[in-house]
Amino acid sequence: MKPQTQLETITPTPFFVEAERLLNEFEQLQRSIGQRAFDLFDLNGRIVGRELEDWFQAEAEFLRPLPLEVTETDTTVTVRAEVPGFTEKDVQISVEPHRLILRGNKELTDRKEEEGKVVWTERTAKNFFRAIPLNAEVDPSGVKMTQADGILTLTLPKIVAGPPVAP
Repeated sequence: MKPQTQLETITPTPFFVEAERLLNEFEQLQRSIGQRAFDLFDLNGRIVGRELEDWFQAEAEFLRPLPLEVTETDTTVTVRAEVPGFTEKDVQISVEPHRLILRGNKELTDRKEEEGKVVWTERTAKNFFRAIPLNAEVDPSGVKMTQADGILTLTLPKIVAGPPVAP
């Protein structure tokens, strides 16, 4: 990669990061979700038997679902993830030979003060995190990526084993 000068325009694209960094962020996220689930348990009167409801509610407050489709050919694995509302700069990706990790984080803009009080509002979580095990070994250095119309598409080339070497 050539060094960038101040005059060059940089197009934001999802950036690739080390898996360890994303997994550390995931551990921190899990702790936050666990603390929120306990807070909900406490607020709900510590009713035994509702632990999963509290956990799922806490998880929904922190994470949004990440619908995806994984397809495979003889030479590639293709992953299509629905990321509407996330720009390229909001997405981090890590590719390992048998795993793909997708992490999205976006800042929600505060709503403008308007006349009247809010009586109902629904907002989506501003984060997603997904680790996808891959059935085939892929080459992390050959990943091709596009993002259009809220769909992130990653094409991962498979590492194809050559013919067996004769002794």
